[in-house]
Amino acid sequence: MTEAAYSIVDINDGKVKMLQDPRAKYFNPLKEISLGSMATSHICDENVADETPHTEFRLPSSVEYLIGHNIDFNMS
Repeated sequence: MTEAAYSIVDINDGKVKMLQDPRAKYFNPLKEISLGSMATSHICDENVADETPHTEFRLPSSVEYLIGHNIDFNMS
């Protein structure tokens, strides 16, 4: 993982209300980022060299649902 982003929202009667501005943070994947990943994400090794290791990522405790893009790839 090189980036995590989330928004805190409230869903009531089918309406979504954003409670907090979106947040994003880079993480160090602790391995070299492949050329394909760099081409897709535009994140390179230099962008994450001084960031927190990905192993320290934690979702806020208030998260009830997680919606992700390309989760199967990221989980592997």
